[in-house]
Amino acid sequence: RQSVLVGKSVAESGLGERHDLNIIHIERGQDAPFFPGANRLLLADDVLLVEGRRDDILTACDVYALLPNSAEAGYDSDLETGLAGLVEVTLSPRSEFIGQSLQTIQFRSRYDLSVLAIRHHGESLVSRLADVPLDFGDSLLVQGEQSKIELLRRDDNFLVLDSPPLDTRRLRKGPLALGILLTVLLAITLGWLHPSAAMLMGALAMVLTGILRMDEAYQAIEWKSVFLIAGILPLGVAMETTGTAALIAEQITGLLGGLGPRAVLIGIFILTALLTEVISNAAATVLVAPIAIDTALSLDASPYTFVLAVVIAASTSFLMPIGHQVNVLVFGPGGYRFSDYTKVGVWLNLIILLLVALVLPLIWPLFP
Repeated sequence: RQSVLVGKSVAESGLGERHDLNIIHIERGQDAPFFPGANRLLLADDVLLVEGRRDDILTACDVYALLPNSAEAGYDSDLETGLAGLVEVTLSPRSEFIGQSLQTIQFRSRYDLSVLAIRHHGESLVSRLADVPLDFGDSLLVQGEQSKIELLRRDDNFLVLDSPPLDTRRLRKGPLALGILLTVLLAITLGWLHPSAAMLMGALAMVLTGILRMDEAYQAIEWKSVFLIAGILPLGVAMETTGTAALIAEQITGLLGGLGPRAVLIGIFILTALLTEVISNAAATVLVAPIAIDTALSLDASPYTFVLAVVIAASTSFLMPIGHQVNVLVFGPGGYRFSDYTKVGVWLNLIILLLVALVLPLIWPLFP
């Protein structure tokens, strides 16, 4: 009898949701796709290579009238040629998928990739993966076409832990890219162009010379950061014009002013360092900079010294794994706990704080 799967797509087959099976390969004459997409239709006489437990495979064969084939099939050739890939990914700090399962987010349909295993709360899971609630720090072993993996690499919800494959076809344009970079740096150093204009022209030159494709340049832009800063900048201006920055500066000065300007500088540093743990470093800088300037002016101190302290403090996101993407990359694979970051990060922040408090005023004096 004909299988009930004939005419259905991979997603509609229910092999993944009901039986925890991954379709790795469909053998169909000349059309033999590895890691078929969720919308790929299943036809009569298709030979399916699936990944899963033996009992689940036999159960699916009974339910869907499939003929089991004991012959082993492999796909090493596709891995060797680079058409297929196997990578480890983890959830980003602010992923919208935290707390959801693979079935809820429709991972297979969304990304056309298969999840073979999940490292969840220190335990390696290889079966019944569809209903596992994903948590921050979980690692997923993902397989699929390299083109699909590259799309996943650009998704803000996940961080791919391996390095992107080297495109040897572009190596010959390396000297040209280096020349553009040096030209941009020279234009900024000699004051020929404003830094933003020089960098924009350098980016355009990279695209026009074919070093980067337009879609790659577009995808490389951190749009969330762009819109965040676009929203924070007016907030900074509003704080300045409405007197909010001055009011906060007065509170800081009143609280720490009696201890001297160096103590106020330390207070500004701590405020920025705490903010940068929960928002981006750029946003923390834009938000605290007006407060730092008003605080410095109220003390008749140099605003440059205070702003530099803000800039340095905004880069000290060591206290929590969500402070920076680099923290996340080692969180799951390293088996670290949340408290590990705090234990080490406190000391790192204190060291930098001491250096700023002692060295910064020597290079940029507190009083002009």
